[in-house]
Parts: sequence; C-alpha cells; structure tokens
Amino acid sequence: MKKKEIEKRLNKTVSNMVPDALDNILAQCEDREGVINMEENKDKKVTEVSEKKIFKMKSFMPKLAGVMVAIIICLCGVIGYNQYQDMKMVDSIIDFDVNPGIEIKTNKNDKIIEVNAVNDDGKKILEDMDLKNVDIDVAVNAIVGSMLKNGYLSDDQNSILVSVKNPDESKAKRLEEEISKDINDLLSAQNIEASILSQMYLDDDEITNLAKQYGLSEGKANLISRVLKSDL
Repeated sequence: MKKKEIEKRLNKTVSNMVPDALDNILAQCEDREGVINMEENKDKKVTEVSEKKIFKMKSFMPKLAGVMVAIIICLCGVIGYNQYQDMKMVDSIIDFDVNPGIEIKTNKNDKIIEVNAVNDDGKKILEDMDLKNVDIDVAVNAIVGSMLKNGYLSDDQNSILVSVKNPDESKAKRLEEEISKDINDLLSAQNIEASILSQMYLDDDEITNLAKQYGLSEGKANLISRVLKSDL
C-alpha cells in the first residue's frame, strides 16, 4: 500500500472518531455530579448573583426600617419636647384688680399655667380652685363668679382693672378685648353694669420693683406709674 493511501485512511479514521469521542465526553460530564455544561453554568452564575443581591436587599431593608423608625422617634421626641416646653413657658400675664388682686399666667395656647393671689382677698377668691391647664375664658368665669359670690363685685362695687402683659402687642390687645368682653357679659347676666378699665403693658423693672415693694399686681403698679407720670 502506498504511503499516501495509508495517510488518507488514517485521517478518515481519526475524523470519524473525534465527534463520537466529544459527544461521549460531554455526555459523561452531564451525568457526573458537580459537573455542568458551560451554558448552564453561565445562567446559574447570573441567577446566583441576582439571588445574592435580593438577599442583601432583604437583609438591608429591616436595618433601613429600623433606622427610619429611630429617626422618626427622635423627631417626635424633639417636637414633643418643644411642645411640652411651650406648654410650660409663660406667654401672657393677666392681672385682675378689684380689691382682690389676682395674677394669671398663661402659655402660648392661652392655657393656665399658674394662678396666684396678690393679697389676702385674692387668696379668699382662689380658695379651693384648681385652674391649672384650663382655658383662660373658663378661669375668668370662675374668678369673676367667686368675686360675685364673695361680694367683691356688686351694683355698688362694679369696677375692675384688667391688665395684660405680652411682648406681642397684637396678642395682648386681643386678650385684653376678649377678657373685658367676657367679664362684661358675666356681670351683665347678673344685672350689673360693669365698669372695666383695661390696659396692656410690657416688662419693666421699675414696675416689677414697685409691685413687689407695695404688694401690688404689676398691672396695678403700671397704672399707678402711668397716673403719676401723667401728673408730672
């Protein structure tokens, strides 16, 4: 047999064997545990990466929710604290002077923080009263009612001085007008023609010292100071 013919037959035999060998190898790889064909492996890697991202997101969400809750709680705490402080801080001081002297302190919402008697007659008016946290109109009703009951307001004694101190002039004016109207309505219901003198005033060390020195309300001290200055 010639050399060329021998080489031709060998080439033919090898060509016929290679596809079968490759198919057998791939088939064996598919059957063996832990061995996966390349295309399937590629898809699985993409799936695994996606699943890891989803898992990380799921793991992160509770942490994020916890942080958000903490922030909301902090904000609510700050707002609540500020509101609580506003409720405790004195915004307006209202003085009632007949002979009894009564001083009322209110917050920004016109709720009563504190009510004090300026003199002994004032203590009698406020006896057994708990006006803390009530609205100013409720307090006015109670105080005027007690003055009527104890004879400090009547047909013969119908004068009352209402003084309002607040750095906001427009609010002081509003309170002055509302309180004066409430008192007038209460006295009118008792057929008493009220004589109400009202005023607004600001912080003044001279007035504060004068009130302390003579045991007066700051409102009454302010009126006296104005009268004295007008005479000068």
